[in-house]
Formats: sequence, C-alpha cells, structure tokens
Amino acid sequence: MIRVSLAFEGVLTEPWTAQELAGLDQPTLQASSFSVLGERTRFGARSLVSFLGAFAEVEILTVRSAPTVSAIRQWLGTHLPELKNAPVHPTPPAERTRFVAERGIVLHIEHGALSPVSPSEKPPPCVCWRDEPVEHLLNAIAGKLDQHADLTLGTRPVHSLRELYSFSSTPVYLVETADGPFKVRVIEHADQSALLATLHRLASEHPALAELLPEELPGLPAGVHVTPFFPAPKVEEQNPRDGLDLVTRVARWQAALHDLTRRNDSTSLVSCACDPFNLCVADDGTARIIDAADCCFAPRWLDLVWTERLLCPWTGGTARYFETYFQSTPERPSSAEINEALTSYYFRHQTIIRDSLRRRSADEAVCAMLGQVKSWRAAIPTETLLQNYAV
Repeated sequence: MIRVSLAFEGVLTEPWTAQELAGLDQPTLQASSFSVLGERTRFGARSLVSFLGAFAEVEILTVRSAPTVSAIRQWLGTHLPELKNAPVHPTPPAERTRFVAERGIVLHIEHGALSPVSPSEKPPPCVCWRDEPVEHLLNAIAGKLDQHADLTLGTRPVHSLRELYSFSSTPVYLVETADGPFKVRVIEHADQSALLATLHRLASEHPALAELLPEELPGLPAGVHVTPFFPAPKVEEQNPRDGLDLVTRVARWQAALHDLTRRNDSTSLVSCACDPFNLCVADDGTARIIDAADCCFAPRWLDLVWTERLLCPWTGGTARYFETYFQSTPERPSSAEINEALTSYYFRHQTIIRDSLRRRSADEAVCAMLGQVKSWRAAIPTETLLQNYAV
C-alpha cells in the first residue's frame, strides 16, 4: 500500500488560532504530556482517518518531542482508535519536508503549507486543511490519490477514484477496480457508523434482508462502508414496471428488519431509506437501497410513515404496502404510537434535509432543490393508513 501522513497538531487535533497563540511560548505549551492529553479532536478527523485508511498506510507527524509519543499514542487510543497502532514520528517543521521525501510518503496532510527543501525543488505532496469542511478536504485528497497507479482499496488495485455526486448527508466515492465498481461511504460519527455496519451485517446473515441491501466489504477501517456499486436508475427517475411488486418487497423487507432487531423497549432498527430518491431498480426488477446511513433505533412505525409519505406516491399501492407489512408481522400500533410516528417522521426528514443542505452549501442548484423539498413538507402530516391498523 502507498504511505500517507497526517500532522497531529491542527489536523487530528483542533488547531489553535493565531489569536489564541499570540504572546504564548508555543514550544513550551506543547512540551508536556499533559498538553497532549488535553487536546480536542478536530471535527472531521475521523472521516479523514477512515477514508485514508481504506487506501493507504497512515503515519503521524508531530512537532512535539520524543518523550510525548507515548502520550500521543494514549490520546489516539482514546479519541481515534483507528490510529492506535500508527507510527508516530517527532518531526520539527523545519525537517518535515525532507522527512516526507525520505520516508517515501506520497501525500501529507498539514494544517499549513510545507515549504520545498530548496528553491529549485517542487513542494512536497501536501494537502492543506484550513477552515474548509472535511468533505472538501476528502475530495482534494481523492484527486491526489487517483493519480497513483499503485493505489489499492484494501487489496484490490484501483483504476480510478472520484466523488460520487449525491444528495446524501455523508461523502460518497466511486472506486473502479478489477473486481468491478465499489461505492465508498464515509461516516464521521462512530455510533452512526456502527449502526450502518450492523444493518449490513444483518443483511449478510439473513436472506430476507439481503434482497435490498448488499454485504459490505470486510477488513476496512471503521467509519468507511464499502459495497458493490449498483448502476441502476432511482425510482424517481423512472416508472417502475411493477410498482406494486416493489412496495410489496419493501414491506416484507422492513417487517423482517423490524422483527429481527426488536428490543425490549419496543424499538427496532429502522432504515429511513425506502423512498424514491434512495431506491434504485434495474431493468430485470432487481432493487437496491442506495444509502442506509440514516438508520436508527426507533419505533418501527416511523419506517412505515416514511415509506407511505415518500415512496408510495411514486409507485402506487399504499394499501398493498400496509396489507403486506401486517401480513408479515403480528405487531400493531396504538393511536399514541401512530401520532408519535407522524411527528418523528417530520423531525427525521427535516433533519436529513438540513444535513444535506449543510454539506451542499456551495451548490446553489442543489440547495434550491432541497429548499423546495423542505417547503413542500413544512407541515407535520396528520393522516396515515396506519390508523386503519391501530389497536
């Protein structure tokens, strides 16, 4: 694998501003082990570490001295366990450029720019992470990594790596390999990543769930979710030849998921994924969920309202959807649970739109479209066929 490096100060940790450092003795400030343990993780660092770890061996450069390395390892084990075994190299700024070159590092991520060893030499391979969102940083890194002929995804040689344009609230990349195309999704929050990993694991263990959700590639860093790319149009881009068949399969899939993951508090793992923007259907009728990263534990009725409000208007068959679901499970909602599901749907949907707007803030066309969707669904829904099944 190729080798990349990250600056500990300012990349993995929250950078100090010039105003905060004004008048302070920075070397002394960073000299003690306690100064390491008091550092805060920079938001986005986990996405960065996970993404790089899928393609490269990651090493860490620190401006601190050798006696603080053990404290840095302790900090990594607590805050970024994906790097707990990564090499840590004390490297003063004046020596960093030469170290990167001699170490054979193909890319270094720094909070500021590195200088060339001499005026006649080119600057070392470096991407600066200043104030931009981590998604912008990952896109820049993907462009740099794509230039390396020996790039691999795990053990698979990579032919190309590029951002996969989507409205998702998480960064997504398309990786072309000799084994076919794969989709790489990066999730910052460890708890959300763990839920998605659980959902894909369940799909690999239970045929009833594998129908709509593929198995993830094993052996990759936590926070990175790699699945085979399914090149088919979304439901919103087509009129499925048999919309009733699609909603029937979705209902059975959801009932299986909810029953399989039901907890003592009556919550289940719900996908919040079965909608026309997140389901794709091939010419042969094969269907796949594009993005299940918004899954969560909640009362199962949230998933039903989600599908009723978003998918069924495109496919038809709302009554068939509910009939199939309740033929597949003995569970029934109360009136109070139905009202809670309507409110939860409203909150969950608007929250996902908000997160997508934040991620795509620089894309005026996408923001306009998402803003329109937000306005269309500005009111809490009050009616649902779920009420016909209340007990």
